[in-house]
Amino acid sequence: MKAVLFSLLFLFTSFSPQSPTELSWHTDLETAQEEAISNQQSILMVFSGSDWCKPCIRLKQEVFESKEFREYAEDRWSLLNVDFPRSRKNKLSKEIKDYRNGLAEKYNPKGYFPLVLILDKEGNIQQELSYKGGGPGSFLSNLD
Repeated sequence: MKAVLFSLLFLFTSFSPQSPTELSWHTDLETAQEEAISNQQSILMVFSGSDWCKPCIRLKQEVFESKEFREYAEDRWSLLNVDFPRSRKNKLSKEIKDYRNGLAEKYNPKGYFPLVLILDKEGNIQQELSYKGGGPGSFLSNLD
C-alpha cells in the first residue's frame, strides 16, 4: 500500500504543466544585433540592477515575466539585458563588467536604473523609457 501511495505521490509531484514560453534575453549587443538583423526586429535594451534596484526587480516581475509582455515582445524585439548586480554571489568577471560599463557609457551615461531603450538594428536609440509601475499594459502603452 505504501508503495502505491508513494508512486501516486511521485507521479503527481513530478508532473507539472508546461511552463509558458520564456523569452530569450541576450547579454551582449552584438548577438542581439545579429538576431535583430536576421529577424527584421528592433532591440529592446534594459539596464538593470537585478539584486539591488527595487524598480528593476518590479519591472522584471510585473512586466517582463508577464504573458502579455511575452506575447507582445516575441516577434518584435531582440531582447538585451545589461545587468549590474552588486551582491557577492552574482559577481561579474572583470571582462563582463568592462563590457557592460562600455555599453553604459554609450547608452546610459546618466546611470538611470531601470532604463529601457528601443534601438534599431544598427544600435541607434529610437526610444527611451523608465518604469513607474502599472504592469505590462501601462508599460506597453508607452511604446511607439
